Amino acid sequence: MAVADTCTREILGWEFSPNCATADAHSIVEKALCARFPMTGQAADLVLKPDVGSQFNTRQFRKGLRTLGTHLAVSRLHTPEDSGLPGFFSHSPEGRHLWLREAESSLDIRATIVTSMEDFHEGSPRSSLNYMTPKENFQKKPEKQQA
Repeated sequence: MAVADTCTREILGWEFSPNCATADAHSIVEKALCARFPMTGQAADLVLKPDVGSQFNTRQFRKGLRTLGTHLAVSRLHTPEDSGLPGFFSHSPEGRHLWLREAESSLDIRATIVTSMEDFHEGSPRSSLNYMTPKENFQKKPEKQQA
């Protein structure tokens, strides 16, 4: 599971787990908010648009989002225009690289994900970001927008 900033195209938080329970999903969102907003760990009126996983539709998850100042926008089934961006890492060349070989262990998978994330953020300019990497794009933003 990964949480991305769709403006900068950065992956702000991620976790590799055989199953993603509600508590895991909430924890990843919380980590992502702390990464983007280190002073407060919250953002007023931020919208989270997850895929249609059942863990995102529980009362516990929704309540947790409210405590973080975040709103949930649920994707409709069979509407790719609703959920196109949540998968942009997994459909990028760096994300596809995860599936090129058989993993030896979960530690091997985690190491491959870390390398893929670094390549995604720092090594691949995106046409949607005026041919900057996600890291360059975020660093270019005024400090006021980063806080």
